[in-house]
Amino acid sequence: MAAPLRPMTDAEWEDIAPLPTTFPMLNRDSPDVMVTGEEDFAYNCFAWSLNREDRWIVPGPTLQDIETYYVKHANFQQTKNPGEADINVYVAIRKDDKVPYVAHFSRKYGDQGLWESKMGKGVRITHPRDALSGGDYGEIAAYYRITGDPPANLFRSPSPNSQLTALVQDLRNLFPNLAAAFDDAYNTWRGEWHRIFPNADDLPTHFMQKGFAPLQNLGARILPFAVGKMQDPQERLVLLLYEFLMGIGSRYRVTKEDPVDFYDWMNRMTISLSLYLQFSQSFHQAVVDWREDDRPDDLYKRIETSVGKGQFNESSIALVMYEYSTNQSEPWDAILQRILGLSAASRSIDQVSAIAGWLGLIIQRQQMTRCRGFSALAFRWDAYGTP
Repeated sequence: MAAPLRPMTDAEWEDIAPLPTTFPMLNRDSPDVMVTGEEDFAYNCFAWSLNREDRWIVPGPTLQDIETYYVKHANFQQTKNPGEADINVYVAIRKDDKVPYVAHFSRKYGDQGLWESKMGKGVRITHPRDALSGGDYGEIAAYYRITGDPPANLFRSPSPNSQLTALVQDLRNLFPNLAAAFDDAYNTWRGEWHRIFPNADDLPTHFMQKGFAPLQNLGARILPFAVGKMQDPQERLVLLLYEFLMGIGSRYRVTKEDPVDFYDWMNRMTISLSLYLQFSQSFHQAVVDWREDDRPDDLYKRIETSVGKGQFNESSIALVMYEYSTNQSEPWDAILQRILGLSAASRSIDQVSAIAGWLGLIIQRQQMTRCRGFSALAFRWDAYGTP
């Protein structure tokens, strides 16, 4: 049952229109401007145009991106007649480079000439068609009519995977201080998830703010912890952290080839979880086979063959941590050096400290007099103490 309509509170108005220029034509005191849905970070204006309240979809920044998504995947058709439109698409101009981008979507509300908008993470409201024009959302640039419901298989949702959950929990148990450092940094970063962002291209700018730096400094070893968060649909923006940690050029990242999967965060998280599970399973199976074969060849090459050439990189650091914890007699120190592109020669304290610092490790220099590769570090992965 739909919630009763009500006026906006002062706090809600301040959230969606902090400046008079944000929406200069929107009159909050008008009987046409009413709240139809409460503040909810679970979905945004584009998702609401598809009648979804369970996902956050950030489509591409151009009208062509919207055309592809709506027409190819959602059974919507563009129309030149505003009178038969069910959806309005707003285009604004970026202030820095003057490039136009798709900024907002509103959906027809009833038969009284009103429209309904989900205002970023804020409330959902009714309003006259042009009430959001002339401000941050720009002007209406395209109209669409709904010719059928989007297919059910258009939307996928992540669900917990027992194998990934077990891996994350094992690493948390093995490295509790690292897990605590991740939790602290993650919660700080998550506290910044309050901005209304305009388009997919601007996501890194908006969400890789100062709170992101501590997570970045912890390095790729926290990747499974990020994967663990991705199993919760409410943590969808952790996808940015995941893709950052996976590095450049990995085939285990979702691309823009299909805008439905790339721009729908739930689809993208679901695919990413599946790809990471495939990656970790391939890694682990290579190690198991190598052990069962009585260690006949180069373990590095065995893993590289299994996960794919070029994919055995910094994103594997946490799996190296895990495997080392199960068998410290195996050559994981040498494998780590190869992942990082380092030679196996002895290194000075300064060199090792610099490398360890990049990984986010803490080394007590006064306890080190000589280091032969990473063996001398005794794999002190836990940033605040030895596991």
